[in-house]
Amino acid sequence: MVIGKVMTSVSVLALALGLGTSVVAQAEGTAASLQALLQQFHSPDWHVRADAFYKLVRPLEDEPPNAVKLNHGKGIDPAIRHALIDLLIFEADVVAAKETAFSDASAAHRTPDLMSEEQSEYWATLNQAVGGLNDPAALDVLLEQSVMGGGYNNTDAIAQFGESILPRLLMLYRERHDQSSRDYLTIVFTDMLKRGLVIDEGNRKALKGIFLARSYDSNRGTRLGALRGLCTFSDPEAKAQVQAIATSDPYTFVTRQGQTVFPLRQQAEVLLRHNPSVRTP
Repeated sequence: MVIGKVMTSVSVLALALGLGTSVVAQAEGTAASLQALLQQFHSPDWHVRADAFYKLVRPLEDEPPNAVKLNHGKGIDPAIRHALIDLLIFEADVVAAKETAFSDASAAHRTPDLMSEEQSEYWATLNQAVGGLNDPAALDVLLEQSVMGGGYNNTDAIAQFGESILPRLLMLYRERHDQSSRDYLTIVFTDMLKRGLVIDEGNRKALKGIFLARSYDSNRGTRLGALRGLCTFSDPEAKAQVQAIATSDPYTFVTRQGQTVFPLRQQAEVLLRHNPSVRTP
């Protein structure tokens, strides 16, 4: 990771980050103290890296513990941006190595969890913080499989890059066959459509084809994601499939009272009520 120059005033940093009187702003010193903090991102101990990260981005003690106030990346010094992106790249490599070791190990030698709860929180918060930068330089790492598999923190951030990155996302969808990546990308596609960011008819047709195909998947979560995507279209083909799910999706659940319910059909009806243009006359 390359840190480079930092700002000459810690108070300016706090203002740029929208942190008010943050831990960094309270510390004495100028660029030297900030440089020392960023240098901790290089530590082989994830506890040290996490501590430095939290000191940089977390607000005061009375704020929610998972709050990250990066002000959507506005006004943040480039050196801070690059340091945070580089930190996520480093942590993504660590997570990918853990996942590989976990999958390669025999069942008898596997640890119960890839990460502790504390480490998982740090990973998710860093992921969210870098997504909040809205920086094109972060796109590569945000699309890393280990990052995408860590939750849906950045689907909205990726969608905001708009239609210009859609060909790349479609290629990624075709290349990756794991369910978590495809589910993640499906959410991004739906977010783009809801924002009105997909104009090209060829792109819209490609996305609708993905949603239609996934609406027949055996996994009910995948079908639900496809359903939400289809509700962004109002053409007859999309309407017909949404209606079909609402009336004939096979997934059932028996309640404690012995009543058989159809959760996905119910979800489809809810989406239809909130998307009247999809409901057929």
